[in-house]
Amino acid sequence: MAENSREYDPLYIAFIWHFNGDRDYFECHEVLEELWLQENHDLLYQGLLPDCRRLVPFTGMETPAGR
Repeated sequence: MAENSREYDPLYIAFIWHFNGDRDYFECHEVLEELWLQENHDLLYQGLLPDCRRLVPFTGMETPAGR
């Protein structure tokens, strides 16, 4: 049986960690935005960006001023 190996972009791994691991949705948004720009505005990442931003208030965290 062939082994299915796949390498993920470190930014994608960071996005997953911030979303599911430490639930730092602001940082999740920042990392995902960087990945989105790197991947030429991929629609998948574009669709996930607003979700990360919308979750920030539920963590009790404030976004830095001007962001």
